[in-house]
Amino acid sequence: MKPNYDESHLASFIKGLTSLTGLSERKVRKYVSENNLFNILEHMLQLNVIAVILLRIIYSIYWNTLALLSLISNNSIKLIY
Repeated sequence: MKPNYDESHLASFIKGLTSLTGLSERKVRKYVSENNLFNILEHMLQLNVIAVILLRIIYSIYWNTLALLSLISNNSIKLIY
């Protein structure tokens, strides 16, 4: 069963993904309508994404993770458990 997503969150995610990867919004929306949204990054080859785009995604995730860890280590943000 495919989960129901809040349309504003879905649109924001798709906009970010398409701007990061260069994929067409139509192709991403079609994939999401037929599959679980959270699987999209695991199955990028179904969207005919080439290795360069996958590397851009990994690079972006890497730098965002480093930035988050930096904020945590500088006590700029607090984690709530």
